[in-house]
Parts: sequence; C-alpha cells; structure tokens
Amino acid sequence: MKKKIKSINDIDINKTCFFTGHRKIPKEVHSILDLQLNDTISTKYKEGIRNFISGGALGFDTVAADFVLQLKKNSFPDINLILFLPCKDFTYKWKQSDLDALNNLIKNAAFVYYTGETYTKDCMRVRNDALVQYSCCGIACLSHMRSGTSQTVSMAQKANKPVENIYANADIF
Repeated sequence: MKKKIKSINDIDINKTCFFTGHRKIPKEVHSILDLQLNDTISTKYKEGIRNFISGGALGFDTVAADFVLQLKKNSFPDINLILFLPCKDFTYKWKQSDLDALNNLIKNAAFVYYTGETYTKDCMRVRNDALVQYSCCGIACLSHMRSGTSQTVSMAQKANKPVENIYANADIF
C-alpha cells in the first residue's frame, strides 16, 4: 500500500523531482516545450520518480504541475503533485483566472506546503531552497541566467543534484 504524504517528513527525497522555470515563456516555443516536458516527466517516472514538486508560480511552475495532474489521470495513477508555495499571500496581484488555476492545483495536489506565512523579500528564495532540499533532481525551463530559476538551478548544482533543462534540450535557439 502506498504511503500518503501527510507532512513534509513523508516526502521520499529519492523519489522526488522539483520544477523550476520562468514565468514568461515565448509563445513560439510552447508546443516544443510541452512535448519536452511530457517526455521528461514520463522518463523521470520510469526512473522511479513518483513525486513532483512545483513552486506554484505563474508560467512554467503551473504548466508543469498541470502536466503531472494530466499524467496522473491518464497514465500514472501513483504519480503525486506536491506544491511548495512561498507564503499564503503570494498571489495578491494575480488575476482571478490565475487564482482559479492555482486553487485547482491546490485541490488536486497530494500535499501542499507553505515555506512562509507572509510575503517577504526573500520568501521566493526560501521556497526555492526547499524545492532543492526535498528533491533528488530537477526539471528546469531556463533560458536566461538572471532569474529565480537560475538561482534554483545553482542551488541544485551546489547540492550535487542534477537538473535537466528542457529549454536547452528543445533545440529552439
């Protein structure tokens, strides 16, 4: 019987992969990245990864989380979406449609963890650090180096945790 994730201590780091990516992705690469993301998640699943952590940000994080839920419904019933959100009020500037999409992710996630209570200048960095800490590997959509995504990839590299950059793999340069 599969163990339920009831607390952060129930996360099996060796079976967990994080997502990190930019909020804005050029429209002309969406379909290519979607294929790369689907293939990469499926490959990680076949390698034994069952938990995928999304940081819940607009853009790549929420797209990747949706992919996990689609795969759970259609192919891999034992795959889990885990959300590590930076704080309870990080969505204060979001449009209603984006809030609705996040609430759907929250409703369907196996586990939701807030790394902080309220928005601070470093709450995103704290969330990014937790993504790396509770995973054995990562999937990134990294196209430029001045971002929270590059910060997260750097954290993973320092922790000797491999990160696959699907943006680089998509052959779209």
